[in-house]
Amino acid sequence: MEHYQNLVENLHHEANHYAVKDGFESEILRRAILSRIRNLNIPKEVPEKPTRFMTAGKTERLRTEYFYLVRDISGQTAAEMILQELTERTPKFLQNLIVSGAESIGREIGGEYAGKLYPELRRLQIAGLEIEAEGKSLPAQSPIRNYGFTVLNYSNCLDISPVEISDEPPGRELFYDGINERFIEKFVFPSVEEADILHNAWEIHQKNPDRNPPLAYSFTIERDGEDAPEISSVEHADPFARSQEKTLENGIRLEIKVFPDPHQAFAERRKYLKANRERNNTAPLPKKPLPEKRLAEPPPKVKGKATPARQKANIEKDSESRRTNIQNRRPR
Repeated sequence: MEHYQNLVENLHHEANHYAVKDGFESEILRRAILSRIRNLNIPKEVPEKPTRFMTAGKTERLRTEYFYLVRDISGQTAAEMILQELTERTPKFLQNLIVSGAESIGREIGGEYAGKLYPELRRLQIAGLEIEAEGKSLPAQSPIRNYGFTVLNYSNCLDISPVEISDEPPGRELFYDGINERFIEKFVFPSVEEADILHNAWEIHQKNPDRNPPLAYSFTIERDGEDAPEISSVEHADPFARSQEKTLENGIRLEIKVFPDPHQAFAERRKYLKANRERNNTAPLPKKPLPEKRLAEPPPKVKGKATPARQKANIEKDSESRRTNIQNRRPR
């Protein structure tokens, strides 16, 4: 809040520096306009009246409405001041012409001040603070540094959070929530202006799904010789990026796949991962040299082959030979 009040005071003191730019002594008018608009907050709701900005996001429409209000108040202030200088002798048509010109000048000055005040008012709005009607300043707040928002990207819809103060460093994050089957996209910026620009672009895409989102999505396939390719994760890419292939000086080939939708990119990446797994499963095992084996000596060869009848004859012959030996050993 203190930053905003200091900004208004600086603009008030600088009002006497614009005489050459404005073409007349505008110090009094400028200070009168600042006094009227310094306690004006950004509107909380978008007016229902149709405007040419209906397709814009809510934040952008509220910003536009704030600029309209400031310009209207400034134009009215200039008209009231010039009317006090006119006399009854001034012809009616000339009065209208002079008042119309003064109103136009006031609106132009108001638009200039709106552009300088809005960024600080937007920071206060995100912090949940408002300008009090009396113009009193609240206790000084800690410096606001980063601003961000989150997009929950489902296959058939988007859920966009408002811009909020963030403790995280500026950057983008994208990861897949397999339980809820959605992508979670986080965006953090060092200024509220940058956050509002991308936030408005997402809101426009939400209202017009047929349009491409404000960002593209890509993954990279890295091929090195005959080895299985390495596949990166899906990440954000420039909205104007296109799929391409290139070869690095070391011979590595890069194939960059770009898609307008994270779900499409994720599905395509799965195909490459599946192909990698199948390749690893079907790859032949490396051949190892077999240990040398010492062959056993062959059994002695037997001439001829004993038939059953011959085997029986041999058995009977052996039995007869044993009986003869036994008889010879008996004492006579």
